[in-house]
Amino acid sequence: MSDSSIFDLCQHCEKIPFDRLQENRLGILDVGSFTYRSLGTGYFTDSSRDDVGYFSYSCNSWELGELSRVQNSPCPVCRLVSELIFRHNRTRGFVSSPFNSPTITVWINWIVRMQSFWINTDGLSNSTRTDIGLGFAVSNSQTAGGSLRMRFNYLFPELPRQIDIDRLSNWIEGCARDHQCISKTNTDAFNFEECYPGLKFLRYIDVNNACLIQSCDTVDYIALSYVWGSISNFRLTKANLKIFLQPAAISAAWNLLPATIRDAITLTRKLGKRYLWIDSLCLVQNDPMDLEPGIAVMDQVYERAWITIIAASGHDANAGLPGVDSGSRQDRRAASQVKPGIFLGKLIATDLLLEESAYHTRAWTLQEHVLSRRTLYFFQEHTVFRCHASEYRERCCDHSLITTVQNHDHGTHRSMELGKAGSKFDVIKTYMDLIEGYTSRTLTLDSDVLRAIAGVIRRVSVSSGYQVLQGLPRRELDIFLLFEGKSLSRREGFPSYSWAGWRGKVEMHLRRAGWTDCELSLNLWLRNRTWIVWYVSDLTGKTELVCDDHTSSLLPRQPFKCPIPEVTRSETVFTSTTSPKPYPILRFWTLVVSLKIQITDVFRHQARLLGQNGEECGGVALDGFNDSEGFFESIEPFDVILLSEGRARDFNDLDRTKTGMGSKVYLRDREYNTTIYYVMLIEWKDGVAERRGIGAVRQDSICHSFKPGPVWKEVALG
Repeated sequence: MSDSSIFDLCQHCEKIPFDRLQENRLGILDVGSFTYRSLGTGYFTDSSRDDVGYFSYSCNSWELGELSRVQNSPCPVCRLVSELIFRHNRTRGFVSSPFNSPTITVWINWIVRMQSFWINTDGLSNSTRTDIGLGFAVSNSQTAGGSLRMRFNYLFPELPRQIDIDRLSNWIEGCARDHQCISKTNTDAFNFEECYPGLKFLRYIDVNNACLIQSCDTVDYIALSYVWGSISNFRLTKANLKIFLQPAAISAAWNLLPATIRDAITLTRKLGKRYLWIDSLCLVQNDPMDLEPGIAVMDQVYERAWITIIAASGHDANAGLPGVDSGSRQDRRAASQVKPGIFLGKLIATDLLLEESAYHTRAWTLQEHVLSRRTLYFFQEHTVFRCHASEYRERCCDHSLITTVQNHDHGTHRSMELGKAGSKFDVIKTYMDLIEGYTSRTLTLDSDVLRAIAGVIRRVSVSSGYQVLQGLPRRELDIFLLFEGKSLSRREGFPSYSWAGWRGKVEMHLRRAGWTDCELSLNLWLRNRTWIVWYVSDLTGKTELVCDDHTSSLLPRQPFKCPIPEVTRSETVFTSTTSPKPYPILRFWTLVVSLKIQITDVFRHQARLLGQNGEECGGVALDGFNDSEGFFESIEPFDVILLSEGRARDFNDLDRTKTGMGSKVYLRDREYNTTIYYVMLIEWKDGVAERRGIGAVRQDSICHSFKPGPVWKEVALG
């Protein structure tokens, strides 16, 4: 560092008083020229005192200029900021087009309560907000002396070769003492059969005796959540079960176990715990009678764990847990010197680190992560402890103000713990968020689409009191049918009316019901703007109402108010016939209209719905567009079924950059308050309809239907 030029700050960063901010404990005295800004709100927990609540991100801010300048600047601070923004945008999927690049202004914000700099950008559709930032690095002598005891988000200059087990234990003990995040799971009233229905016992790895045990007693155990990947993962089978129940069996197979499992066993012993649960070794993988009941209660397995280890480094089970063994960390440096005596390191939100990982891309890991009450994350960068009330990062000093910000990942937000949802409505909202996160992940086997989230579905059913049909809560079936997505492709073996029947990320829109963040508005929509009485036929042809005893309060629904008087409505009893599909069939009566489509966007799979004389009646997002085999190219009218009623303003307020339809497709400004019908474009196959698109039409446009519509018709939807 003899070359002083490496400390040359640009004219923007020179204005930031790094020296005074690092020395000033409060950080809000006279710090020179700055702009006062507010970055929104979040919620915090101060681990040093009993203080939990909401706060505003009040801060001192300095403008660094346009992003292009920051990216090309030799300034050491700008380089750190540029690297953070690139990492954020790559992970969150924001790519600036070279053909129409927006003007992006970069701000660096000193947030007083968080005692760190956080990067903010103006002009990006997904603001960085408090996902990325910079923190001061301090020497071990400073922290040892206690002078920085309350300096949250201050970084150690480098990580130790191995994780400090005493430090991890203190984090966990602090949660057990102050938060009791898992107190409800280990009560004297523990009943094994009620907690794990369908199981006679749970298997654990006994790390002391190096074997498996089978027990129905309540014990403290650690659970491992990890990515199997493409490697040959050693698994429990019917052939080796008896051997693994013998002492020292795991020692004999030690070199056959993937590195992540070996490290998890080692860590369990270091933490002073005896039992470890790992799916591949605690469920017999080739015995459906053992595997299926175990998968069905995964919510309880992870929720009742003393702590869950999240292996979020690497791409498979051989990645290991960085820091458990000496030498397993690739880069231990945490900070760079930006001017003499001033070291800054990158601060990256835990949820952003998760989104970067292969762990976040796997469907099976979502429920394991979301349902865990306490988690220990192993990233390549560092280790993080998180419970429902606090978060500790290995790179940062302890005794810190732990801040949990509202993040972007539906699968990892801590408020999504289903067992703590405040109402049935909260359960449904949480489940919708989880589906959105889940469907963005990958599955090796399509047949696992419901199995890999079975624990969450079970928890939704138990917490809400509603039965779930093919991944859809029966009571809210009408709103769950309105999911949409981009580039969806058909998943065989599951119904097209369910998100489970499609590959690709789907989005759920409660906004379509005109909701105002309360259960009342959704119930009013279900009562007053839906008319279909849903029936379901099982594989034997037995037909019953979708609504069970818990949901019958919504019946009878309002009759359909047809704007065309000459349409005759009649409903007869459904005949019992064997289902031609390997899944339940929805049966119902509704209005069917015939409309043509005009494709408007082949990239986003959008189309207009046109009437007899070319009138624009509505818009639709097309499903299975890329594997349609000419279906959407037909010049003949398509059958479109009416599902429910809404207001154009509710549909128009959706984020059009994410949904499949643009408001201009079917709305003009003066029609903002127009009544619309939510519709489904269908294809008939052997007398059973399949969904091929979701959209909306204006109420007054159905009279423009091609013949034979509009007609009141029985529909079997598969």
